[in-house]
Amino acid sequence: MQKDTILATLQQMVEPLKEGLMHDSEVVLHDLTKLPNSIVAIAGSLTGRKVGGPATDLLLSKVAEGRLESEAGYQSRLPDGRLLRSTTIVVRD
Repeated sequence: MQKDTILATLQQMVEPLKEGLMHDSEVVLHDLTKLPNSIVAIAGSLTGRKVGGPATDLLLSKVAEGRLESEAGYQSRLPDGRLLRSTTIVVRD
């Protein structure tokens, strides 16, 4: 039950976190127990992803390799070529 409480709390934080960021931003919450379709909350529409959608290839590869760690300010690229500055925060239960 603790996992459900943590996840519910994090879901409530997605929209306020997005509001505190730049205009063109997106906050995505994944539940990695639901891979590959792990998106459980999203605020913003920068990438067009939706709740129930899949994790990125980068996230999936890091999970598969067992090297998923928090990382701030790294560059990623959308399929249409746009560059993003991304941050991943890992919360373990």
